[in-house]
Amino acid sequence: MNGHTFPGGHYAWKGLKYVPSWGGSLFEALMPLLVLDELQHAPASLGRNALAHTRIHRRFALDT
Repeated sequence: MNGHTFPGGHYAWKGLKYVPSWGGSLFEALMPLLVLDELQHAPASLGRNALAHTRIHRRFALDT
């Protein structure tokens, strides 16, 4: 955009893209679900990120 580049704002791990939480914990990543039904109201953004975090943590736990 006008000669400037912007990062994508996300990370990828084993093919899963996600936006990290502040501290990197699963608790922080899923905390918004306590007050907002992300999967219903924002399935393409917040809801997708919550699913990605869950998949990453499951995969990491099973791989190690």
